[in-house]
Amino acid sequence: MYIKSLHDVIDSYDNFVVDVWGVVHNGHTVFPHVLETLQEIKDLNKHVIFLSNAPRRAHDLARDLEHFGVTPDLYRNIHTSGEDAYEHLSTRGSNRYQGLTNKCYAFLMPGHTHMLEDCRLERVGDLNDASFILNLQPPRGDNQTSADYEALLKEAVEKKLPMVCVNPDLGVILGDQVHQCAGTLAQYYESLGGLVHYHGKPFDSVYKSTLQKFPTPDKKRTLAIGDSLRTDIKGAFDFGIDSILVLSGLDAHHSDQESLEKKALAFLKDSILRPTYVCAELR
Repeated sequence: MYIKSLHDVIDSYDNFVVDVWGVVHNGHTVFPHVLETLQEIKDLNKHVIFLSNAPRRAHDLARDLEHFGVTPDLYRNIHTSGEDAYEHLSTRGSNRYQGLTNKCYAFLMPGHTHMLEDCRLERVGDLNDASFILNLQPPRGDNQTSADYEALLKEAVEKKLPMVCVNPDLGVILGDQVHQCAGTLAQYYESLGGLVHYHGKPFDSVYKSTLQKFPTPDKKRTLAIGDSLRTDIKGAFDFGIDSILVLSGLDAHHSDQESLEKKALAFLKDSILRPTYVCAELR
């Protein structure tokens, strides 16, 4: 169902699981109606938790949100794929991580090095010294693709190194450009025969953790809002909560339909993933 704004359905929900990139901002500027919408949700004594596939800790994302004017009083909590990975890697509580050492071969950007420190991991430059591959974010080189890492990844497959992917997204919008994310490299590693452990949407663990942070963790009163069919909408559907696909972000980025309703119908026509609602933006 196409809706004009959250007002059309807000009475049916108390909990809002909101994506960040593509919904709140585009990497450079906050979208026009976001701040007033968050304030209205708060005024109705309803709750927002941001759920992001950012490969960083929640407190880091909080600083970014404040830069865009999203202050802590406008939301209840934050859960990120980075926080989810931290909870598992720092304790080795999951069976899949118990056999790993602290030495990893890492794909990351300069701003992500704190994840190594927080998880007490040592970055190594030789696969022979690594216990696993930590995939936070491949460097953003000009025209760089996953195939550029083929030889390295094939060697990692032969050594049976698992990959820990801390951002299942395939791409992210920066301004008006889409850049490759860690999920693309993880999919490529799987295509070569590699084993990948994912943290983030659309996987259940992040939704379970997020739901428990609401005062009343009722799935029937919870609505997910995101811009990606593959992560936000699929994750919400698999977890059993309703969803809104907003057309301000990734999956509608290259659409040039004349009207928003036509854009939504055309975009979803051949998709097996169906959001509960479609809206132009978070408003």
